[in-house]
Amino acid sequence: MKILKERMVLYSILIFTAVFMLIFLLNRRSLFEHLSFLNSGYRQTTILKCDNGFIKSKQHLLMYIEDHNIDRINRYYAPLENIGDDLGIYYYVVKIKDLFQIESTQASYNVFCISIIFISFIVSITGCNLLFKKKKVKIAAFISIGIYSIFTFFIMDVYVMGFLTVSFVPLIIYCFRYLNELKFYKIILLFSFIGLILGIANNFRNHTGTGILIFTTIMLIFSLNKQNWSKLTLLFLILLLTNQFENFHFNQLKESRDKWISQKNISSRELLKKNQGHLLWHPLYLGLAFTPNKYGIKWSDKHGYDIALKKEQNIKIDFYNCGDKYEKIIKNEFINIVAKDPIFVIKTYFIKLLYVLLFLLPCFNIAPLLFFKIKINRAILISILSSIAFYSIPAVLVWPFPMYFLPAMFMAILLSLIYFEKWIDTEKKQ
Repeated sequence: MKILKERMVLYSILIFTAVFMLIFLLNRRSLFEHLSFLNSGYRQTTILKCDNGFIKSKQHLLMYIEDHNIDRINRYYAPLENIGDDLGIYYYVVKIKDLFQIESTQASYNVFCISIIFISFIVSITGCNLLFKKKKVKIAAFISIGIYSIFTFFIMDVYVMGFLTVSFVPLIIYCFRYLNELKFYKIILLFSFIGLILGIANNFRNHTGTGILIFTTIMLIFSLNKQNWSKLTLLFLILLLTNQFENFHFNQLKESRDKWISQKNISSRELLKKNQGHLLWHPLYLGLAFTPNKYGIKWSDKHGYDIALKKEQNIKIDFYNCGDKYEKIIKNEFINIVAKDPIFVIKTYFIKLLYVLLFLLPCFNIAPLLFFKIKINRAILISILSSIAFYSIPAVLVWPFPMYFLPAMFMAILLSLIYFEKWIDTEKKQ
């Protein structure tokens, strides 16, 4: 009778969550208006310019741009760094198109994203089949991760790499759990491969792989003892080392491109100045537009450009040319608002945090209900919650689009599965 009541409570929680999310999504459609099946994202134009740059120069990470004005066409090259540091997709999509002689960048983009989603699903399911012993949990993992994978087809873009990185987490937990039983050289090979993937993912979207480094570091700290400290330290060093390989690769690509530019003596009119790093203050400032505000802030790149032009009319600002001056102007605007109206800023972040938690609620599933009732491995719990918190930061600071915390959703699903298996074990004992 007690078990029956518990199940009724769990089913009630699930039904309530489903109904609540449906009402919530219908009320806030704007968060989903940009999503569509096999989503093309907003990078297709830039990918095409990178492809044109590669065709003309045989160099990657170089855009060839044609601006059509009323009286003339301006043609010039621009290093890919001008659009930020999400360089990976522009390299790999163009590389796949050239390698397999695919007709269009759109088709190459679809091939890349679909392949990553499929690989991520296989890796995560394989890890769950090894990690979980109960058949019910394995079935639940297949269904929940399957639904998550389908949802990823509506996001696509650079964010699929987030799915790929977190898909290795079940395998990582499995390796920690059976560290002394498994052949160590196989674990070394797996961690070396994971490190490579994390490095590649970071070049697609800044810090995409960092959440898994945080997860693994916490797991290492909790797992250290006199018997295995040398093995775990070695694995951590391997992960850090292999994580840097992709940076070496991209530095070589940049050096090759810059050498071609210098040999061709391309003038400054034809070559835009390279911008370094990811824009920070631009998205932070525009993120304040999430709630109605008296400052007139809008979720639009153009709004940020217009604000900067009002402050300094001589500055040139557009999608391909956002330098240090622009960031400094927007930084000052953001800091001024924080100083003058901290209540507005705190309220905006708090509301965005609530939205993120509402999205994560169906992924957590039964985990919140069992949190205080059933104890799971503390290292796993803290590691997963830490990575969820890290992957949720962009959504809270900028905008709670599902794509911004896609890895956090997977980690929440994994936590619910771990609690589910522990709950089954507890029921059997009773």
